[in-house]
Amino acid sequence: MDLSHPEYVVLGENRARILHRLAVLAEPASGRRIHELSGVRALRSTQRILDELVALGLVDMQKVGPSNAYTLNRGHVLWGPIEEILATRAVVQSAVEEAVREVTAGVVVSAAIYGSMARGEAGPESDVDVLVVWEEATAVDQRDAVLEALDERVRRLTGNRVQVLAVTGAELARLVEHEDPLVASIRRDGQIVTGVEIRTLLAANTTVPGRPERAADGHGEGT
Repeated sequence: MDLSHPEYVVLGENRARILHRLAVLAEPASGRRIHELSGVRALRSTQRILDELVALGLVDMQKVGPSNAYTLNRGHVLWGPIEEILATRAVVQSAVEEAVREVTAGVVVSAAIYGSMARGEAGPESDVDVLVVWEEATAVDQRDAVLEALDERVRRLTGNRVQVLAVTGAELARLVEHEDPLVASIRRDGQIVTGVEIRTLLAANTTVPGRPERAADGHGEGT
């Protein structure tokens, strides 16, 4: 699923763009103006969709001088469901975060989403990138079960796979020490889902909560 624009899957990209724009316009607008604001490539496509929406009754059309002007009919029986579909990006984000919280409860110091989903750039083929920092007491078989459950939950929710970076506190400290490129991505884009704020862990890599002892080099370069 297109995680950044899940509404495109249901409504089609151009129709969703036009409905988004109509939903925020305070005044009637011409087809050309709606085309310019919506980002649909072809004016012909914009006009065709507007004509379809007018025929459906979801959009009202009125003459303003020589031009037609369009407004959204919020009283239409379909507008409520469509409005919810247009807001599904936030719903998807919330559902994925809730799945991560539920599956990792009690076994992690911290869990965060990073990468394309955190940046709002995830497309249909994107994985959901998740960082998991284990509690040291979490057994290996329990960790495996959590990772399997997390992949299953996310795929059931979105159709997308989950890519998990699962580390202990000591392993995270070594990634920071060695300036692993993933650390830069997590520091830049990471969105905490549960537990300790991830940037706190990255900055305080010599005293990561849940770690039984300090890393061999106790003075990493996390900032």
